[in-house]
Amino acid sequence: MTIYTKLQLYQATVVTTLTYNLGSNAAHAQYMFKLDATHRKHLRQIINIYYPNKISNKALYERCKTIPMRQQVRTIRWKLFGHVLRLPTNTPPQYLMDLYMNTAEHRICKQGGQYWTLPRLINKELRLIGRTFNCKADLEEMRKYAADRNGWILMRQEIEAKWARQEKVNEAKRKLNLLLPPARTEREEEREEEGQARIPTKSRPEQSEKVPLQCKKARREQLILRITKRSIEAVMKTTTDEDETETERMWKKKRIDKWEWNHVKQVTFI
Repeated sequence: MTIYTKLQLYQATVVTTLTYNLGSNAAHAQYMFKLDATHRKHLRQIINIYYPNKISNKALYERCKTIPMRQQVRTIRWKLFGHVLRLPTNTPPQYLMDLYMNTAEHRICKQGGQYWTLPRLINKELRLIGRTFNCKADLEEMRKYAADRNGWILMRQEIEAKWARQEKVNEAKRKLNLLLPPARTEREEEREEEGQARIPTKSRPEQSEKVPLQCKKARREQLILRITKRSIEAVMKTTTDEDETETERMWKKKRIDKWEWNHVKQVTFI
C-alpha cells in the first residue's frame, strides 16, 4: 500500500473521527495544540519516521500535503456557521442565537473568569478583520453577509490568512523570548542597586540554580573521602606505632572500618 493510499484512508476514517462535532464546540487553544500533536504523531507513523530520524512540522505537513488540525477545525466551524445563518428564522438554531443576543448574561464577568463559549470564539476571530459579534445588530449583519456564499468564502479565507500570520508572529516572539534574558521588575532593579552599594561578603549560588548531576556525584565523593580521612586520623591519634601490638592493630583496623562505613552511610542516605 502506497503512502498516498494510507493518507487517504487516514483522512477518511481517523480525521473525521477526531474532528467530529468540533465545528459546534468552542475548544481551548491547549486542547487544539494537543490535537495537533496527535495528528503529527499519526502522520509520522504513516510515512515511517521514527526516532532517531527527525522531521520538522512544516516539512511533515508539506510531505503529507495536509494542514494542521486547528486550521481544519476552523474551516469546519465557519462552514457550519454559514449554513446555520442561512437557515429560516423560525428554526431552533436561529431562535437560540436570537435568545443569546437578547440576553445580557453572557456579558457579565463572574468570579473565576468568563465562560469560553462559541460566540466568544467567533467574536475573537472576527476581530482580526475588524468585525464584532456581540449584539443583535452584529447577528443581523452576519446573516446578510452569509446570504452571499462567495463573499462568505472570501471572508473565511481572510480570517484563516490573518490567523496564520498571527501564529507566525507568536512563534517568532516565543523564540525571541527564549534568546533574550527575562525582563526584570522595578523591585529587582532596586535590589540589584542596593547589592552593588554593599560590600560583597561571600558569593553563593542562587537557590534556583540547578547543579549538574556529575557535579553532585563529584562533591559527594570528595565529601566521603574527606570524612574518611578525618576518621582515620582521629583513630591514629589514640595510639602510637611504638606501643601497639598485633591485637591493638587488629582492633584499630576494625574501628577504622566501622567509622568509615558509618560516615559513608550517612553521606549517601541523608
